[in-house]
This record gives sequence, C-alpha cells and structure tokens, in this order.
Amino acid sequence: MNIKKIYWLPVLAFLYACGGTTNTDAALNDEEQEAQKKLEMYEAVIEVHNEVMPKMEDLYQYRQLADQRLDSVGEDSEDAEAIKNLVGDLESAEEGMMQWMRQFRRPNDSLGFEQIIKYYELEMERVTLVQDSVLNGISRAKQYFD
Repeated sequence: MNIKKIYWLPVLAFLYACGGTTNTDAALNDEEQEAQKKLEMYEAVIEVHNEVMPKMEDLYQYRQLADQRLDSVGEDSEDAEAIKNLVGDLESAEEGMMQWMRQFRRPNDSLGFEQIIKYYELEMERVTLVQDSVLNGISRAKQYFD
C-alpha cells in the first residue's frame, strides 16, 4: 500500500466519525425534540398554576369576609342573596383549584408522544378555566367590598 494512502486512512476515519447525522442521530434528535416539547408543555401548564396559586390566599380572605358580612346582615336582608352568590363563586373557584391539583399528574411516557401532547393541551384548558374562575371571583369580591 502506498504511504500517501495510509496517511489518509486516519483522516478519513476521523471525518466519517465526526461527519453528518446517521439514522440513529436523527432518531435521537426526534426523541430530544419530543422530550423538549413535552417539557415545554408541562412547564406552560405549571406556569399558569403557579401564577394563580398565590391568589388562593386572596380568594380565601374574601370568602371569609363574605361569610362574616352574611352573618352581620342576616339571611333575610336584601344583600344576603348577593353575598350568598359571591360566597358560592369563591367556594367554587377554590374547589376548582383543589380538584385540579388533586387530578393533575405528569403522564407516563408509555402513553406515547401524541397522547401526552393531547393530555397537556387538555390540562392547559382545565387550568386556564381554574385561573379564570379564581380571578373572576376575586374581581367580583373586590367590586363588592371596595
């Protein structure tokens, strides 16, 4: 074998080892992209939860205030019905968050990518409804008491 040809063998081997993507690399990239997408969707759902969770204390405080107001005005007053509706909305929002937190779980990877994405889309809808309920309840309470 010619020495010039031998010289090029390690260079070619190195270039082959470093160059291009193989089918294994492409599959790994697809898996990495799917894993990244699942993580992004999970984090988006949790972000909505984390934004509204601190407001649960406000919700609780307004519910306590509404209960006290109902006790002070009496069940038969003109204001009692509005207060009862407000208490009901605040309790419903509070229960909605608690129920969502009890039911939300990170899905098992064995479900497959498409099913996991659908699950996170559904959970985003659910947690957004909870967020709307909490924020609307607080807004109604602020209007009533301020």
